Amino acid sequence: MPNYFPLPYPDELIYSTIARYIRHHNLVDVYRTKPTSFRLDLFGNDCKPAVDIPVGISYLVNNTTLKNYDSEEEIVFKHTLFPYYTAFAGVKHRDDLLDGLLGNRNWVTRWNRISIFTPVCTSNSLKFCPSCIKDDTTLRGEPYWHRIHQVPGVHICPTHETYLQIQCQSCGESFPKDSEEYLALYDVCSNGHSLLNTASQEKESASLDKDLRYAKDALNILDNPTCYELEYVQALFRAKLQYSGLASINGKVHVAKVCQALVEFYGIDFMRRMRSLPDDNSATNWVNILFGKQTNPRHTHPLRQILLIGFLFPSFDAFLASKPEFLPFAHSPWPCLNSLAGHFNQDIITDCKMSRSKSLPPIIGTFTCECGFKYSRRGPDTSEADRLRYDIVVDHGNILREKIRELYFEKHLTIHQITKRLGHSYPLIRKALSSLIIKTKSDDDMRRAYREKVIALIEQSPTITRNEIHNKDRRILLWLYMHDREWLDQICPQ
Repeated sequence: MPNYFPLPYPDELIYSTIARYIRHHNLVDVYRTKPTSFRLDLFGNDCKPAVDIPVGISYLVNNTTLKNYDSEEEIVFKHTLFPYYTAFAGVKHRDDLLDGLLGNRNWVTRWNRISIFTPVCTSNSLKFCPSCIKDDTTLRGEPYWHRIHQVPGVHICPTHETYLQIQCQSCGESFPKDSEEYLALYDVCSNGHSLLNTASQEKESASLDKDLRYAKDALNILDNPTCYELEYVQALFRAKLQYSGLASINGKVHVAKVCQALVEFYGIDFMRRMRSLPDDNSATNWVNILFGKQTNPRHTHPLRQILLIGFLFPSFDAFLASKPEFLPFAHSPWPCLNSLAGHFNQDIITDCKMSRSKSLPPIIGTFTCECGFKYSRRGPDTSEADRLRYDIVVDHGNILREKIRELYFEKHLTIHQITKRLGHSYPLIRKALSSLIIKTKSDDDMRRAYREKVIALIEQSPTITRNEIHNKDRRILLWLYMHDREWLDQICPQ
């Protein structure tokens, strides 16, 4: 076991720590001469250098002074990209992958089985921030490779908000990821040129905000390694798409509209640079794969899921605080807004039908009370006060009609007096009264006609029974039984 092994710095890749170990012990020539034996001593196997997630961490921790610093699991979660790649894999898959990684079993097969390690927007070179090199040298005496800088799709340092570099600005020397050696980071390249030059860092300032948002969201995932169940994240996405009109009320995602909105939000150049521009082929369109049923949705790379978070949520904290529910009008029951009812403003409505206007993005809720009062309003509700408002009264219900009947036919009030008494508009009262008059006249006509028919039947056959009348004309007997029963019992007893 080496007598000395450097401790990892904050946000340092374990790859970088190994490179510093080689530099501190002046082992570069030894490594170049005998790379196999060197790797066997550190990892217990002849694994080539891996920037993202190296193999042999368990052996490395248990056979160096690292075991006095952190457990092997903590090294994986704090100093590799494991939390990033498994953020949306689900706890079961993450633990299975971690078990294979630390056990040195065939973990690569496990990665490929759920396809979350498929390269998307990967860089062939290690990336660095000149400002971080300067700060790290001042604070710790040496620079190192930051973990967040190596995340796929991260092009900007979230700390200094300046673009990362992949090569020396003077001679063009780069730091290839697939190198057989562990490349340590210095403040100069191998040709002696300073790496602190920031001259070209504003060349992509048009997408600065989008790059910065993605980098900060990725950093949030690395610093707070929570594993989200894919089904839960899908439900969060689906609910937000429903609110925005990019999914139906029933939750069917309009994939073409989502793809178009994504491109409009990020810009086609940014989506191409992130290797995430949705294509027209539904079989390979990553948006369709994420929400479709025909393919394993775990094929969706975390980079693309973070892009969806940036598109749907104003911040990563808003994503964490959201709930996988589509409740534009909150939970049932809802209040009845019939001011004439004894249960006015009481939460008794359980019937809410939701729809969406083709010309308007808001969701429309139609609420129907047992008293017959029906109203609608646009959603979603943004405050508790929204529950006590409506945009349109679809039906005022029987309570209003019965009140108008009483005031007009029994108390003989005028329409103006009824309007003032009930607090409703003149046109509404007049319209309701017109329908009542028509219905009253219609009932009187029906009553007169049916009575005459029954009397005629009795005159033809004085001993006729009610059942015989029923057999001759069922409608007559049923209507009189419902609307004129007292007369029916007098003229034709059972």
